[in-house]
Amino acid sequence: MNSCNEWQITVKMAQRKLLSYSHRLLCFSLLVLCCLCGTNFKMKNLPGLKYQPAIDALDLSIKCPNNFTLLKEEEEVYRVAINPLTHIKNFLPNVLFDQACGITYFDYSKANVDENGKCERCGASFHKTYKKAKSVLEHFSRKNKENIGYDCVAKGTLNADDGLVKIKSGHITLYEFNNGNSLAEKFKIVTE
Repeated sequence: MNSCNEWQITVKMAQRKLLSYSHRLLCFSLLVLCCLCGTNFKMKNLPGLKYQPAIDALDLSIKCPNNFTLLKEEEEVYRVAINPLTHIKNFLPNVLFDQACGITYFDYSKANVDENGKCERCGASFHKTYKKAKSVLEHFSRKNKENIGYDCVAKGTLNADDGLVKIKSGHITLYEFNNGNSLAEKFKIVTE
């Protein structure tokens, strides 16, 4: 039972069967608790996030990640990457990738970006189309390509076992679970 509607149906059925006031009160309380706190109940069953310490280090004023979901089915995605895919910088959240590359122009503590924007940089970026990923790769300056190291587009799949996601305008931000899975094993280079 995942949605409030399912709980409402269950409570209504229980109310028909139960005559006592205390049982009805208990069912109603359960409905309210599940609808208000459903995300917290679901989170207890999910693995922790692989990069949560790095997210916490940003000391954001909001809970991060927020407004996330789990993918309902496997999703084909593309990512700008470094060949080979087992390179240590591949699949890092943007904030850690920037640190690993020595990128200092984006100071997260001073950046003129709202807290939600900073939170989104705490996830790894994926695109729903090859065309968009290729465009991102092509629009890096030569200096950026040398500094960052991106040199290819990789294609793979994401699913609910990989982490929490935010989906916006053909872009997926992944907050990866700390479950021992390797994203590099799920991807292959499709261009160089």
